Amino acid sequence: MPVTHQVISSGTFYKGVTTDFRSPMQSTTLEYQPGTVVTADYLDADPNSDCGHGINFCRTLAEALRWAKGGTVVTVTVEPGTVIVDTGGKLRAASVTVGKIANLSGADLSRADLRGAYLSGADLSCADLRGAYLSGAD
Repeated sequence: MPVTHQVISSGTFYKGVTTDFRSPMQSTTLEYQPGTVVTADYLDADPNSDCGHGINFCRTLAEALRWAKGGTVVTVTVEPGTVIVDTGGKLRAASVTVGKIANLSGADLSRADLRGAYLSGADLSCADLRGAYLSGAD
């Protein structure tokens, strides 16, 4: 039986999206517009499936930036008691509530692995980038 983790209280997480608020890794009809609830048709509960079916998202802003692929990052929350599959590198749930576009100004990106991240045009004023890995970042 697959191992899943039960989230007792809602937390804020991050989802990298394209400029038109879609998943950068999937050709999907799901849109992650701020203020909406996004629900997948089913959830792959296998924690060994890194990009399994469902809504994939990250624990940190820095992780989500790596997946944005030239887009942006939105905050997402899950309802208390929602099952979240922890794949180690990402999290996955059947449904999320999309919050606002993440603000990078003043963000704590210290020691973040941003290799290959697309940051062109991002407002990084007052962001803490000490020790961040920026090799190949734009």
